[in-house]
Amino acid sequence: GITKSLGTLEAAIMEVLWNADGKPQSARTVTNALKPIHEVSFNAVSTVLNRLEKKELVSRVAEGKRYSFKPNMSKKEYSYSILSLGLSSLLGDTTLLSAAGISGGNNTELDSASAMKLLEEFLQNHHDAS
Repeated sequence: GITKSLGTLEAAIMEVLWNADGKPQSARTVTNALKPIHEVSFNAVSTVLNRLEKKELVSRVAEGKRYSFKPNMSKKEYSYSILSLGLSSLLGDTTLLSAAGISGGNNTELDSASAMKLLEEFLQNHHDAS
């Protein structure tokens, strides 16, 4: 899942931001949302939010003298990009994605049937090559 591509705290912070329905969240709000499930400090959350911004996963939004953060892509878009990168690195190119009729970029139409088709085709091709 997402915690395999992001650290545990990064994934938890992204979940809070994704669940905010596009409304920017301050580091304090994110910290408070995480308190029931993670023993985490405000400074740790602020540091991770800055790291996520450098990775271009979140954007900083000025709100008066403070900043809030919002995700740059939906959870579905992020999951697609990780799947696409993983499959591309396994294949060394985008042959499988193209064969499945899925291009890179901002394609967010990867549903479970498409994902299963990709996986089945990869496994079949990998098995045939052995």
